[in-house]
Amino acid sequence: MRLLYDATFMPVELDLIENGQRIVACVNGCEGLDNEQVENLAQKVSTLVMNHADALAQRDELLSALEGIKKFVDNDFPPKVKLGKRSDEYTAAWEKMNEMIAKVKGGQP
Repeated sequence: MRLLYDATFMPVELDLIENGQRIVACVNGCEGLDNEQVENLAQKVSTLVMNHADALAQRDELLSALEGIKKFVDNDFPPKVKLGKRSDEYTAAWEKMNEMIAKVKGGQP
């Protein structure tokens, strides 16, 4: 239990203070909204949070698949191989793939 002492030196749980601060921030943030609007907003935020989590999971799956393809191609079919007319398309796709992997990984190869 985390404690903080108030002006009268009485112990107060720090979690209660933090919860109170969050409640005040929410009330202030909802100023001017009626109850129905607040409830709708809460539902939209909940949906947004779930969608965000799903998008992150999908991004991670796609990154893993892309990195697997890259390893396969790196080992068995280097991008320097000439493909006739399609060589430029292949090189552009290869560069885009590497850019996207680096972007998702925060600029790291």
